[in-house]
Amino acid sequence: SIQDQNLLYTIAEVLEVNPEELEYALTHRTLTTMAAGGGVESYQVPQNTIQANAARQAVQKDIYNRMFTFLVKRINVALQTGGQNTRLSMRKIARNIAEDEHLSIGVLDIYGFEIF
Repeated sequence: SIQDQNLLYTIAEVLEVNPEELEYALTHRTLTTMAAGGGVESYQVPQNTIQANAARQAVQKDIYNRMFTFLVKRINVALQTGGQNTRLSMRKIARNIAEDEHLSIGVLDIYGFEIF
């Protein structure tokens, strides 16, 4: 089980999921085997501490990746539309940026610097 239940409930609230289901998903895995006659059987197997930590880290990486991808997509849309109705459009007008000038943004994350 997860030691810090308050943290579990906070994370579940942020992710808008049931805390008990989140805990179960992080501490168990599904094992699927072939049954006699070609059928498939699935079992829920508890994970040890090392496996549960690896599952937690995989979820963390996936959440980070999804957030980063979401932000990059939103930024790209804003850049493609010239930042209509954003502070960017006000700055563009104020600086009289040419329409054919390319806009870009640099992002520094834990994996390095990227330009979009």
